Amino acid sequence: MKIDFARFARLTFAIAAASCDRPPPAVPSHVAAAPADTAGSPEPEPAGPGDPSPAPPPRTEDSPADLSRCASLSPSCEGLIQECQSLAGTGDPGAEGYYPGYRPRIAEEIATCWSASLSPPQCRTPAMGKCVRDAVMRAPIDPTTSSECDQLMAGCSRMGVKPVYSKTDCQKALSSVTGRAREDAARAMGPSGEGCTLEYALPYYPFGNVW
Repeated sequence: MKIDFARFARLTFAIAAASCDRPPPAVPSHVAAAPADTAGSPEPEPAGPGDPSPAPPPRTEDSPADLSRCASLSPSCEGLIQECQSLAGTGDPGAEGYYPGYRPRIAEEIATCWSASLSPPQCRTPAMGKCVRDAVMRAPIDPTTSSECDQLMAGCSRMGVKPVYSKTDCQKALSSVTGRAREDAARAMGPSGEGCTLEYALPYYPFGNVW
């Protein structure tokens, strides 16, 4: 069989050329693209909480008294709510007619005790005075009362009157009140017509015979 090499060469080159011009097959639409390489990418940090609210300033011994417990007393106990609210003093500090009462923390303790112990029909039981006495005797002593009590007790002795209280009792009583209330307490404990006692020294007469 005779082969026409010239014709064979033309056919071969034509087939090769057609193969080179053919476009590559399209990627099927259902084949997803390869995911991007995320190795080494930092994880987004979660949002942190907002700045915390500033803490309220710590309460000190002389911070105003919180007498909200007074509101839990029964209105049927006539005047008791108002008396409770005046435990730390009456009127506005610095204003004319202001009269100080018990120190704030002592007033709070008394108010808490009253709200738990007093209710109709027995609104003014011995528990009322006991609440005051206990709060006064549990309170810290003001060191400045030491010399003052020495002078009070010495004054009683010079008058031939024996004090019906100890020095600790005297210090506790003076330490529980402030300002004019403390001055009145000192006068009541010194030589007087009633003797040298705590009976009339403090508001509500917690050491008196009334209770």
